Amino acid sequence: MVFLLSEKPYALLRILIRDNEDAELGQMELAIPLSFIEQIALKELHNSTELVHDIWCETMIKIAADASIELNIVVQRMDVLLSRILEFKPGDLLELTHGSLTALTLEGNTSAGPKTIFEGHLGALKTQKAFKITHIPDDEHLLN
Repeated sequence: MVFLLSEKPYALLRILIRDNEDAELGQMELAIPLSFIEQIALKELHNSTELVHDIWCETMIKIAADASIELNIVVQRMDVLLSRILEFKPGDLLELTHGSLTALTLEGNTSAGPKTIFEGHLGALKTQKAFKITHIPDDEHLLN
């Protein structure tokens, strides 16, 4: 079931459900408006001791730090006519006029759209390909 949210931003909580043998049964997703979380936090702050509030804050920070984010390496962004894309067949080439393996961006998918986290270039780590970070944008921590 899918619901359209009338309020942004929101936190997405994805819960993987497993049985006693650790077999995956499915997942449940909850989209919680941040204003709702803020209201709960304020109420909790007024109705609890500082120790309980500190524990709650530390727990929320740990949950956020352990959350995963989908990353994409971007070589180049361009507009291409849909009619041209529909004509592509195996072996055709799409020219990357401004693309460079020495000027890549690492983006994270957020509820507000893609956000640049790092800039870098293609590298290698032993026998594996790697993304070598060359620049951290000033707002890399602002993933609103």
